[in-house]
Amino acid sequence: MYTVHMKDATSRAGLSNFEQYTFVIMNSVFPADASNFISEIFDLKGSRVGRMCSPEEKKRKGRNAVLKDHDLAHEVELVKSLHRDNIGNTAAYGIHLGPATKSDMLAQLRKDVALLRECHVMDYSLLVGVVNMEPPQVDAADMNAMELSLNQEKGFGSSATVVNHISLLVAVTTLMRLMIAPPLFFARRFWSLVEKTITSVLTYPLPYYGSSKCGVDGGVLSVMQGSRSGRRAIYYLGLIDFLQPWTVRKVVERQLKGIFYDTSAISCVDPDEYAQRFLEFIDAHVH
Repeated sequence: MYTVHMKDATSRAGLSNFEQYTFVIMNSVFPADASNFISEIFDLKGSRVGRMCSPEEKKRKGRNAVLKDHDLAHEVELVKSLHRDNIGNTAAYGIHLGPATKSDMLAQLRKDVALLRECHVMDYSLLVGVVNMEPPQVDAADMNAMELSLNQEKGFGSSATVVNHISLLVAVTTLMRLMIAPPLFFARRFWSLVEKTITSVLTYPLPYYGSSKCGVDGGVLSVMQGSRSGRRAIYYLGLIDFLQPWTVRKVVERQLKGIFYDTSAISCVDPDEYAQRFLEFIDAHVH
């Protein structure tokens, strides 16, 4: 935090006319030239009102569009509904860090949020940048197609002929799949190990040339490995916008918005409620 006193150049001699400016300089959550390699950006608060990136912004900004709480929650619910029989494959959707890494992140996040509650501030958010290390299995177009298919599911039935053909095809291919499953499994595990070894030997995370010189000095939890849409990914994370105190103005804002919306869903809530809701949302949508 810095304070600068600036003198008005137009003031007359002998008269002091200083203005004081206070500002804060912080490390960026993302490295330099992040727009060249970060494929998705999320700004997560845990509130539900007005927390969705508009289609116009997505179209205009592309991968630089800032996705929000509803975007992530909608994706998670959509993929879960399409894979009701295979919910265990949690690496295929959402922000996936793995149980151990998620536990470490949440432990630190709880400490940070406890400090923010003590300082009586709110309106902060978790900024997340995603670097896809491999082509994703499910991209935005696939998600839109799956959503359309899900919406049309109730309107179209399958004919008996199609069902019989599918059953016959499954029966014929079952034996072949059982025979090739063991060698295919070991081949995939071996290739995955080779890929992880190669990326570890290179300057981590190295999503672009020169990243080793322009990294983020935010601690071990500011850059973490995980997966996104079933493929390896690197996540840049950091708390931002944590200097807003819970003032009378914010109390009035909450009361006015409460006329039109559920007060538990809006962003403007007291620090205790904000902290609890924020942590619950992160816990539920990061796995």
